Amino acid sequence: MGIAETRETVRACKHCFMCRYISPHFIATKLESCTPKGYGILLSEIDEGKREWTDTIADYFYQCTLGGECREDCFFDWKEDQMVRDARDEIVKKNLVPASVKTAAENLIEKGNIYGEKKYKLASKYADKGNSRVLFIPGNTLGEMDQEAVDKAVLILKKEGSDFSIFDRDISSGMELYDLGYYEAAKSSALKFAGALKESNAGVIVSYCAASLRAIKELFPEWGITLPEGLQVIHFSEFVEKAAKENKLALKKNIGKKTAYHDGSYLGRKLGVFDAPRDVIGMCVSGSLSELYFNREKAQSSGAGSAMFFTHPEIGCEIAKKVLEEAENDGVELLVTSSQNSVKTFKNAKEKFNSSVEIKSIIDVVFDSL
Repeated sequence: MGIAETRETVRACKHCFMCRYISPHFIATKLESCTPKGYGILLSEIDEGKREWTDTIADYFYQCTLGGECREDCFFDWKEDQMVRDARDEIVKKNLVPASVKTAAENLIEKGNIYGEKKYKLASKYADKGNSRVLFIPGNTLGEMDQEAVDKAVLILKKEGSDFSIFDRDISSGMELYDLGYYEAAKSSALKFAGALKESNAGVIVSYCAASLRAIKELFPEWGITLPEGLQVIHFSEFVEKAAKENKLALKKNIGKKTAYHDGSYLGRKLGVFDAPRDVIGMCVSGSLSELYFNREKAQSSGAGSAMFFTHPEIGCEIAKKVLEEAENDGVELLVTSSQNSVKTFKNAKEKFNSSVEIKSIIDVVFDSL
């Protein structure tokens, strides 16, 4: 990979500034270097020998959420996100990876999660033993840092009535490593992840983690990684929606606040899951669900994507601030998201900028409505 694989996109982006107004980083910081145009100029000059890689330039390329807003807005659909990812591949090979990114990658490779050592262990009765119909994948932030949210998810799964277990292996899906430019490590981790999923013998995989879901649906086919035929792989919101419609879960309209849903970049823009989260939240609010001005494919980033909640939390917080400001301007009282990483950046921004908007995950909303 590297610059050579993305020259056509580099040539196109370096001459165009049309997506700048939608670039999360530019909106938050006004730094041109971290827009597709800025990236295109930098990569073009490096490719032509007019500029050398430096630690500062390398860090610029990790200040992108890879959320795809710019590509979504591009009339020609230039793959600006892949341009950044391929640049990261070159940065990894040149050993110029920023310290925070290197820590994240090493943790993913060695510990299977971005944080390193686990904060707590799941109760043994929920650990995967290879004999449950439903396998629940909580993901990094939910699984490693938020025991209360995992406990809520367990109670929801128990209420639904299926025989379930929780994925508790120290293996990353490979999606985060892929986005960070660690291509070889990503594929190796994805193969191990797929092996663990096969060993679970589950008939349904329910993932709250959009990164794991995206790895299964995008990276596995691209890399020739197969799972058992007939295995159903869905997001947690799709599972709850189906259960509620089949009367396996009874949800009460307990939420009276003006509520809006924030579409995560992975789950929404990349995987096209827009309706299920809205349908589920709609079952839990007494009024109609409001929409942010930028929604669905056009949704603004939460600042959490591409591990920025871990590697560049200050910038992520500034990006999240813009979404909260939009929500406040629309009179939204409660903002719901399907990403625990987004919950993290939104709550950081709420505290730092004293926002009036309450933040909840879709797990919180469903749990509060049981």
